[in-house]
Amino acid sequence: TRYRFTDARIVVLIIVVAGFGVFAFERLREVVIVAGLDPGRKACAMFTLFASQGRAAAIAAEADAAYASALRANAGYDEIYYNIGAVKSQRLGRLEEGIRHYQVCLLINPLSNEAYNALTALYLQTPARYAAQARALLQRAVRIFPGNPNHWHNLGYLEAFEERWEES
Repeated sequence: TRYRFTDARIVVLIIVVAGFGVFAFERLREVVIVAGLDPGRKACAMFTLFASQGRAAAIAAEADAAYASALRANAGYDEIYYNIGAVKSQRLGRLEEGIRHYQVCLLINPLSNEAYNALTALYLQTPARYAAQARALLQRAVRIFPGNPNHWHNLGYLEAFEERWEES
């Protein structure tokens, strides 16, 4: 019979395996496949393991391919788009692709606080180009998450960047 891991067991597995170094990566891979995890979960586990060891850049292309496989399996899962956005923008340096994936994530789940933060961070890397999109996104974010100081801070930053002193 196949053993199904719960989310808590996956986290414990990642923490334990991360302590054993690089050789554990192949073992983790085997365990994830044997456990019957979907490709998205597999990619998350692999990426989380290497990110915790500071080697995420070395496997970004593999993570990207694994997430593409996960999309084919379940295109309606917002976290896959979020994770692809992170890999594309942060690890592969493909800002436009990261933006598109975060946008899709928010279309699927308009209450993803993490996606608002991530997409805002990308927009604010080049505020002259994305000011209008950043403003619309941040205004929506502060309405939905009024207690999140990051959204207010970023909105103030954008207003100051555009020299809208009264609004900032």
